[in-house]
Amino acid sequence: MNLRSAANSYKGFADPVRLRILNLLVAGELCVCDLVELLRLPQSTVSRHLRYLHRAGLVESTREWKYAHYRLARPVMAVHRTLINCVRTCFHGVRALDQERAAAEAKVRLRALEPC
Repeated sequence: MNLRSAANSYKGFADPVRLRILNLLVAGELCVCDLVELLRLPQSTVSRHLRYLHRAGLVESTREWKYAHYRLARPVMAVHRTLINCVRTCFHGVRALDQERAAAEAKVRLRALEPC
């Protein structure tokens, strides 16, 4: 990881929508349609932020037919590992984020039974 990559990773945290997306993905892999529903935002907004997070190396995606599924990226460097661990632990106690994460955990369990 070079300085530019590290800066881009930090920028991934510099927007409330991106923080909310990262917080939801702590629960596990989610489809874009799930993220749209959980965030109550337009699909175009969610997709734009997911592209940014993907370019920053914070999320990974897979495609199944017409559905894109996103998850937190596997950390490859110490800075990246620290940022991902912060997503997992630093936002506990923020009521809105706790509620969204609980809803995402329920959605992940549902998707295990009923995939997109």
